[in-house]
Formats: sequence, structure tokens, C-alpha cells
Amino acid sequence: MPTDPGRRPLAPEPYFLLAQLAQLRGDFAQAGGLLDKALYLDPGSVAAHLEMAALCERADNLPRPRPCGALPWTSSADCPATR
Repeated sequence: MPTDPGRRPLAPEPYFLLAQLAQLRGDFAQAGGLLDKALYLDPGSVAAHLEMAALCERADNLPRPRPCGALPWTSSADCPATR
């Protein structure tokens, strides 16, 4: 079967668009997986990173800051909140 020269089988755009459609349907788990694929194919895609950030924020799945003293090189005395 001949390949269309304009077709890019590893293009991230279809995954990005499918992720947006999945979000509209309310299927956030599938949207996250599709955005992961888009970012794997194009790690520099600003649009995919922003979409993933919005998805994580919607799902309240953002990384939380560590409490003072949780890092090995700091202590509670170094925490500005305890001064």
C-alpha cells in the first residue's frame, strides 16, 4: 500500500486533538494518556504541556510542595514559615 507523502505516522497533533475531544467527553484518564503520547512524540510541544497542566489542575493532581524539613539538606529551623 503506497504511503501518502503528506502523512506523518508519528505526528503528535492527532493525539493532542483526540485528548481535547476526550476532555470534552469527560474522559480525563484517556485525555491524560493521549497527552502523554503527544508529549512523547514532541517533548517541546508547549500546547501539549499547557493542556496537561490544565488537565492536572482540573483533576487536582498537581505536585504539592514538601513541608519544611522534608528535604535532606534542610531542617525545620531553615523554614521561613517557622521564623
